[in-house]
Amino acid sequence: MEEYGGGQVALEIHVDTTDLTVAPGSSVVIPLTITNQSQSAGNYQLLVEGIPPNWASTPVSYTHLRAHETSS
Repeated sequence: MEEYGGGQVALEIHVDTTDLTVAPGSSVVIPLTITNQSQSAGNYQLLVEGIPPNWASTPVSYTHLRAHETSS
């Protein structure tokens, strides 16, 4: 669990594929499953790091999950 803003953030993120090869100029969709394992609701932001910013995008910038809710 990670501490954030004075409380604990308990998220489980599941990725089916961890190794991808993408040809230049093409794209790929990577499905994620995110579960809020905390006792309270929260708003979460998904960021992609470690590659140039114009190489990746996320369909939504923030997601709201109730306690123990899962989103794909």
